[in-house]
Order: sequence, then structure tokens, then C-alpha cells
Amino acid sequence: MGQRCGGGPASTRYPPSRPLRAWVRAWAGPLLLAGCCWWAGAEASSAMANTAPGPATEMLTDLAEASAVPEDELSDAEGVAFLVLVVVFLLSVLGVRWLTQRHIQRMMNRDSLESDETGPAVSDEQGIAMAVSPRFEMHDKAHGLEGAVAARERFVAHSLSLFRRYVMLDVVAGLIYVVLLYTLGQVSADPEKDDLALGLSIMGLIYPALAGLRYWLYRRQFRPEDAHFDGVWGWFSLLKSLLSPKFQAVSAGIWVGIMGITGVALSIDDTEGQAFRATAGVLAAVAVLQPLLVWRILRRMQREPGVCLTVLRVFGIDANASFTFGRLLAFWQHFGNHFTVLDPTIWRHRYPLMSWRTGAFMAGVALVALLCIGVLAVHPTWGKWTFTATIPVLLLLLAVYALISRLMLGREFIRSRGQLVAVLDAMGERPRKLDLSFRRLEAMCHNNTWKIAVEEFARRSQVLLMDLRGFSSARKGCEYEVDFLLDAVPLSRVLFLVDAGGDHEAVHQLILDRWKFLSPNSPNLGTPDPVAQIYVSTASDEADVQGILDLLISCTQQSAGAAPGSDAVTAPALARAA
Repeated sequence: MGQRCGGGPASTRYPPSRPLRAWVRAWAGPLLLAGCCWWAGAEASSAMANTAPGPATEMLTDLAEASAVPEDELSDAEGVAFLVLVVVFLLSVLGVRWLTQRHIQRMMNRDSLESDETGPAVSDEQGIAMAVSPRFEMHDKAHGLEGAVAARERFVAHSLSLFRRYVMLDVVAGLIYVVLLYTLGQVSADPEKDDLALGLSIMGLIYPALAGLRYWLYRRQFRPEDAHFDGVWGWFSLLKSLLSPKFQAVSAGIWVGIMGITGVALSIDDTEGQAFRATAGVLAAVAVLQPLLVWRILRRMQREPGVCLTVLRVFGIDANASFTFGRLLAFWQHFGNHFTVLDPTIWRHRYPLMSWRTGAFMAGVALVALLCIGVLAVHPTWGKWTFTATIPVLLLLLAVYALISRLMLGREFIRSRGQLVAVLDAMGERPRKLDLSFRRLEAMCHNNTWKIAVEEFARRSQVLLMDLRGFSSARKGCEYEVDFLLDAVPLSRVLFLVDAGGDHEAVHQLILDRWKFLSPNSPNLGTPDPVAQIYVSTASDEADVQGILDLLISCTQQSAGAAPGSDAVTAPALARAA
């Protein structure tokens, strides 16, 4: 980050995390949809073949005969055109992604016209010379800090308690609906009221049963070692994603809507008695009151603070971004907010090619292409140009998609300190999302705003992770961040991350060189025994994630509250969160 684009290759490359599972998760939906469409089309064709001729059947037959062309004349041309269409589509998708990454890189290297600041300066030789050098404490997954596990367990217990309360809201509401639906069946004028009551109560059990299944699937999400389903459970990843806490509000809204409409419709049914209509009215009233009550409780839970983390790192290493922003921060989101400065590698990780977002877009474009093919194929003159004429439609859709993506990216860039402070203040008022995980801010910054972002992030964070994996004497792009951290943040609240095969001597020398002169306002002045905590990542696996989490949480326990001048969580609030 110090040079925005560090040079030299990384010292160690890690394989991507679970590529086969990611591919299955990304393409299971589109492939399943395509299979259903093929099956539906086959069934429709079979039914049409076995149906007596009628006006509609005769019309479709006439259209097919009108568009029929000699098979030996167009089969080869159609095959070539179809292959060209597929190749153009895939290359266009890759081209859009490449242009988007180039646009991000250009915007990052361009100054913002709304900011006249350059960010904080570092001390260098103009600072105060330090007489005592820091000593280094090295940790790995086999040798962590004493007491770190207990601190993490307190955070896990608190997060799990919130999750249980969130699920119990759905369970209690669902059981209330079951009682009301059973009562509806019992007071109905239907002669088989017992069977009706049983059927309605079974239908009502769907909602609390889904809430219970959600808890069973996600009760271990706060533990890195139990983060993934293995073996045969991997095939249930699609079901698991559909039942994730982030979709809990959507499923609750659908259920409340169904119950509300059902209650209103039955309350005005003149064929039933007064008790039936009164019970239906209560059902409608509960459907109205439930979201109001849940929303009020949820708003209070959303304001519970956590521990803010700032992540700084060596830019341009995809494998490092995959571990830090894929595995590590996937668990930190249950403990607190995190801030970082985004680069194209993080963007590629957040929006991979094999993802639901890209798959849904490609499926939508393919559907439009099929509609165009269907329209052109029935025309006797245009039939031979069916596939060729679809290419401009695909290119137009991709151009629109690229334009929309560029406009959205432009709005996400940090243009000034005032804009960034407003975003962070809004996040501080409600730090959690609807699923009670913590919000993140991965800011895209211009050339003259990224130092401002680093300063604001550090001011609002209780702990900072400086990812130095890939750092070497030939790749010194993060010297500014290390210098700034030592000038502005207590060393006890900083954790340095290196890899087992990295240049540890270069990292030690970097910290020692930056420590020689500190700012007159540095909180590290007068520290009698400065200690630099360094974690050595050996395999970038779940054990490493757990070890890093333990050290980060221990750093928050050792620090005396928030950073000076910070708007972040105070020490009493931090104790309540733990």
C-alpha cells in the first residue's frame, strides 16, 4: 500500500481454498435450472405429440413447418454459429471483468478532486529517537498466548447467545401461528374439523421447523475448525445457503405475508361462524404485530458493539487475500467490524467469476439469447441468421452491465475525509447487519485518500492486523503503514502476520528501522518493554485462523480501552461484548 503497487513476486503461494466446492456451489443452481427447463420442454413436447390436433397445435405445427429448412444445408452453419456465439459470450464476460479491474486500478492511481489532504506524515529522522528497541514474540498455531483461548470462548459464547435469541424469535412466533391455525380448524364448521386442524397445524410447523434447521446448520459457524461441511454434507451447501441467517428476514417476511393474507381472507368469510372469524382476525393481527415487535428487538440487538479491526497488507497477492478476506474475516464478522483498503485482488475475491452473482447474470443473458433465437427461428427468411443475429444482443447486454458496474464503483470510492467519516459514523450507530453479523468497510480509495482512510480506520479500531506475508527487501510497499502504526497506535494492539517461508529477518529489520524515530505524539513513547507480536502462518488452514483470532482478541484484552480520540467501543462496552 505504501507504493500502491508493490513489486516483486510473493515468497510463498497458497492454493485456492476448496476450488471444486466453490465451482459446485456457483453452478449448481444454473445447471439445476437448465435441467428443469429441459425436462419441462421434453414433457411438453411429449404431451403435445399425444394430444389430438387442435387450433393451438395446428398453429405451432404450421410455424415449425414454415421455419423448416433443409437440414443438410444449415446444420453445419448453425453449429459453427452456435460455437462462435458461445465463444463470444465467454470472452465478453472475461473482457468485462478485465476492464473493470483496469478501471479500479486507474481510479486508485488518480487523485480525488474533492480532497485537498494528503494524509498523516511519518516521523523518519525528524521524530524522537528511541533508546529501547522492541523485542519479538513469535507465535504459531502450536504456540499461542496463554489465556487466549478463554478470551475467544467468551466472544464465541456471546455471539452464539445472540444467534440463539434471534432464532428463538422465529420459533416462538412460529409456535403461536401453529396454535392459531389449530384453533381455526377446531372452530371451523367443516364436519371433518379434526383433520382440518391437524393439517393446518402441520402447515404451521414449517416455519419453526425451518428456524430450528437454521440453528442446527449454523450453530457452529463461530468456530473456525467447524466452518465447512465435509464429505457427503458438502452436497447440502445449496440448502445451507438458502437457510442462512442473512435470508432469515426474507423467509420471515414471506411467512408473515402468507399468514396475514390468510387471516384477513378468512375473517371476512360469511360461511363460517363468529369464533372462526375472530380467530382469523387474531391471526391477521399477530401477522401485523410480529414484524413490528421483532424489528424493535432486532434494532436493539443490532446496536450491540463489537471489537473493530483494521487490516493492512501487502498489495497484489491473490493467495493472501483469499486467506485473510475469505477465511479469517469470515469468522471475525461475528466478533466485530473490520476495515481495510480494497485493491483489485480483494475485488476479485469478493466477486469471483464462479459465483452466484456471475452465474445469475450469465443465466439471464442466456435466457434473453434463447428468446431471440426462438423469435428468429420461426421466421422463414431470418432463420438462417438466428445465431449470428443474437451476438449483437449479447454484446449490448454486456455493455450495459459494464456501464452499470462502472457507475456503482465510482460511487463506492472514498473521495474525502468528510465522506469517509459520515460512512463510519453511520456504521457506528448500527454496526450489525440483519443477521447480526458485523458490517465491514472495504474502501476503494484514490491516490490522495488512502492514507486518510488508514488514519481513520486506525483511530476507530481496538486492534490492527498488519499482514506482511510476501514482504521482502524487493517488496517494500507497506513501509508507510508500519511507520504510521508505530506513530499512532500502541504496539500492544498491533499483530504482525508473516508466513513460514517468508523473510522473517526483513520483517524484523523493517519494524526495528521504523521504531528508531517515533512521532512526538506516539503512544509508544516511554514504553519500558515494547513487544512486537508476530504470528507465523504455516498452512493457512482453520488452525491458523483460530490462532490468529486468539491473538487478536488477546490484544484487545491487553489494551486499555479504545485508541485516544476514538469513537469506537469503550472498555466497559468491550467487557460487555466479551
